[in-house]
Amino acid sequence: MNVIRMELAYNPFRFMNKIYWLFLCVALCSCKKEELLLNQKQGAKEITAFVFEEIGKYGGPSISSTNKIGNGVTDYVYSEDKQGFQVICFGNKMADFQKIFQPDFGIPAMAKTNAVGLSSFVYGSPKMPVVINCSLDWGMVNGTQREFTHLVVAKAGALN
Repeated sequence: MNVIRMELAYNPFRFMNKIYWLFLCVALCSCKKEELLLNQKQGAKEITAFVFEEIGKYGGPSISSTNKIGNGVTDYVYSEDKQGFQVICFGNKMADFQKIFQPDFGIPAMAKTNAVGLSSFVYGSPKMPVVINCSLDWGMVNGTQREFTHLVVAKAGALN
């Protein structure tokens, strides 16, 4: 306590500056990180392998990812429930997702472009047990506006 009194007597502004920085550090460190998906988890494997493994789990065609060339994307978050799963990758990964789906699913049922290129696509038909939607979005992530690619795969029956 004597140290605080001496500091206050010597230079009160310097002491207040230290208090300000202490509170700022505590406030920044205790801020809650925003989650983009409910119950999101960090992806642990290359996205091509993850996506095809998950599609098979939800009734989609069992397509082996072992003969597929991965796109190297490993930084993603995902969330899943009994109806399907969602994946979010930061940045524009539309071309990467199109490359992994086109060989097995062909041309998308619907596709939309913008000035930059492909901005969304959908794979789905009455014969497919899953519906795949991939889109390019913008949103607030931890207080910063960021671009991200959002992939949603749902059981076809979940849409009824």
